[in-house]
Amino acid sequence: MTIKSKILFTPEQRLEYAKLMVDKGYSNKKVQEISGAGASAVKRLKKQYQQELSGITPKTTPNY
Repeated sequence: MTIKSKILFTPEQRLEYAKLMVDKGYSNKKVQEISGAGASAVKRLKKQYQQELSGITPKTTPNY
């Protein structure tokens, strides 16, 4: 089993990928293909963006 190396995104990239899913209707799978991120990371981006839109400030995950 190969381990995927962690991909680090800038805040601007994270926002752009989240907007593609929420505002433009891109599927999680399509954003995974575009960004190279895993399924859980893409799902988390979308969830955080939706929370921000509803007025909830999500907890941030540090980029190591």
